[in-house]
Amino acid sequence: MNSPGFAGSAIRVPVTPARRRMDRGRDRATTVLGSRLVEALRLAARAPSMHNTQPWVVLVHDPHRWTLTLAPDRRLRELDHADRGALISLGAFVENLSIAAAALGYQVDLERCGSVPDDPDLIMLRVLPARAADAALATAIPARCTLRIPFQRRPVEGADLDALCRGIDGLSWTPAGTPLGRQLQEIVAGAAGAVAMRPAAQAELAAWLRKGPSRRTDSDGLGPTELALPGLSGWLAGRLLARGAVSPGVLCRAQVRQATRLARHCGGWLLLTTPDSSLPALVDAGRRLERLLLRARGLGLGIQPMCQPLQEPGWRQDFERATRVAGFPRALLRVGYNQQWPSVSSARRPPEAFTHLLN
Repeated sequence: MNSPGFAGSAIRVPVTPARRRMDRGRDRATTVLGSRLVEALRLAARAPSMHNTQPWVVLVHDPHRWTLTLAPDRRLRELDHADRGALISLGAFVENLSIAAAALGYQVDLERCGSVPDDPDLIMLRVLPARAADAALATAIPARCTLRIPFQRRPVEGADLDALCRGIDGLSWTPAGTPLGRQLQEIVAGAAGAVAMRPAAQAELAAWLRKGPSRRTDSDGLGPTELALPGLSGWLAGRLLARGAVSPGVLCRAQVRQATRLARHCGGWLLLTTPDSSLPALVDAGRRLERLLLRARGLGLGIQPMCQPLQEPGWRQDFERATRVAGFPRALLRVGYNQQWPSVSSARRPPEAFTHLLN
């Protein structure tokens, strides 16, 4: 199609069977749910997930009754064998959906949460029309991203920390320059090294590289932008990744160097805990985490989850002995002032790829 002010012929995109199915799914979702709820689902999918697996599945029983569950082929059996990260991601998805839907004139209520990750009705939602709420927080959703870059080492000001954490339970703060802050740096670096030494963990990473052995699609997994590896090893890993000949060992060694470096470049650490080990508590932790992440950029703060100590049993014991917090640790967050924000966020699957209309 030619448009005013544009000279040239239209670019023809091949219409493949997969493209036809995707178009039909998009059209049907819009017909059943309406464009505003489809947009809310698109924004909900901006939630973070380990290796950008995007493990959520939405089952639409009718426009007002939805079920969320975990996709079996998107769960990390090595790095997340207890589904801690997947359930936190699902909670972050629910939080984004609630915020985006409210701004678009809908109310999302979490009616029930299952007790085991394999529950086919893991989370039951009620979605009803409502008066449109303030869209200020919803506008932060598209810009949220996981930052794998050094932050400033200067202390986080009390007013900014208060604004970041206000109204969010289960948080404890450790400044980077304290003895515990320096100990957390060493624990993160050591746990990252332990992950890199496990061949099964390396293989799982390779399976989620967009141009690695698995040939992930362009809408999930990790690419050079998401990896953001520094130095010569990062350059080599990026070249190998672009050619589809990446070595998981090269990537893991580069990630260890990166984790060690980044752990030393922050203003402090936030630890997010839950009062118990139940599945609803993990989902709620994901909702609280997403609220933190959405607030951070407006305060000039970068946040990166660095949960390697929670994934490696030996290092987890050292971590728990060092922190001595009440409750169950769920996420360790590196926090610091940041002046570099990427112009492009990580890839995401469209709503029709993870939403199933049951009627």
